[in-house]
This record gives sequence, C-alpha cells and structure tokens, in this order.
Amino acid sequence: MGENELLKKLEEKCPDKKMTCSDARTWADEQDISYEKLGALLDAAGIKVTKCALGCF
Repeated sequence: MGENELLKKLEEKCPDKKMTCSDARTWADEQDISYEKLGALLDAAGIKVTKCALGCF
C-alpha cells in the first residue's frame, strides 16, 4: 500500500487529529508498517499521539 493511501486511511480513522499510542501501535501492526514509518505518516497528517506509553512516536 502506498503512502498516500495510508495517509487517507489515517485521516479517515482520526478525524479529530488524535490517536492513542496503543491504537497507533495496533494500527501499524495491522498495516504491516514500522512504528517509525507510522510516526512519519502521523506527522505528515498532523495527527497527535495521545496517552503515549513508550515514547515510540
């Protein structure tokens, strides 16, 4: 799946521009992408990670 498709999915999933750390890790695993890649996508989409437990993002 391309980066633009992933960004679109993220924006649909997070209309309030927020995602919990737990949800972010689960979503990255479901999409088979690294946490680092997801972090870059979240930054590009302007989505903030909330309730961060591990400092991954």
